[in-house]
Amino acid sequence: MKSIASITLSLTVVFQTFGDGTTINVDFQPGPNGHKFSANYVGRGVLSADSNELWNAVMPPVAGYDSTWGSGGNFNFDGNFVSEPLFDSAGQITPVTVTIHSGPPLGTTFAVNPSNTWAYNHVASDAQNLMSDYLIAPGGSTNRIQIKNLTPGSVCTLVLFGAGDQSTHRTTFMVGTQTLTTAGVPEEIHTITEGGDYVVFRNIAVADGTLEVFYTGAGSSRDGNFNGLQIMGQWTTSLDAEKQDKDDPKP
Repeated sequence: MKSIASITLSLTVVFQTFGDGTTINVDFQPGPNGHKFSANYVGRGVLSADSNELWNAVMPPVAGYDSTWGSGGNFNFDGNFVSEPLFDSAGQITPVTVTIHSGPPLGTTFAVNPSNTWAYNHVASDAQNLMSDYLIAPGGSTNRIQIKNLTPGSVCTLVLFGAGDQSTHRTTFMVGTQTLTTAGVPEEIHTITEGGDYVVFRNIAVADGTLEVFYTGAGSSRDGNFNGLQIMGQWTTSLDAEKQDKDDPKP
């Protein structure tokens, strides 16, 4: 558990809404050692807004490799990896962060080699840089992320992208008491599709400022793929929120 010096400050808490035309968008990718075939996604998401083309690339450290099939690698960090504070889709910095938990069992990542056209052409043609790389909960295991520094007591909409490059890759996501599963790709050229490539959790209560997302494999591959997410809701801007991840002892 980390500690900080005790200080007394007068804090002004500001509740800022990003549900009025802006979102926070995250594109999960292998970290630098496994990043050879990844590319940052820039484009429209599911939650429509004129300005929602900015995405945060979140890249956990991995023990990297690359092959003719793709690049990636197992998580190479202890406990959890915390992203930098995320930008919203209008380019404004927020206190919101994503925490990726390593396992057990140890999670992994993958990015499809675009030259492997059989596989690459299976990912959604209008969002290839988003849907061709992903986190993986392997072998039927369940892994999790946390979205932190949202406004306690608020309600959000959460879009979770979970599809690989084959129809055997399906992902079950669990948020609170709700569970939704992607059907996976149809193994032919297609555009990004609700139910196939992603699922939408609506009216999700944010009790304490943190949302926890569990993901696991639902297809015969037994791998749970997690490409990225979009969230529309509220965050709290304050010194307390900004230092939460540094001082939070939760596992």
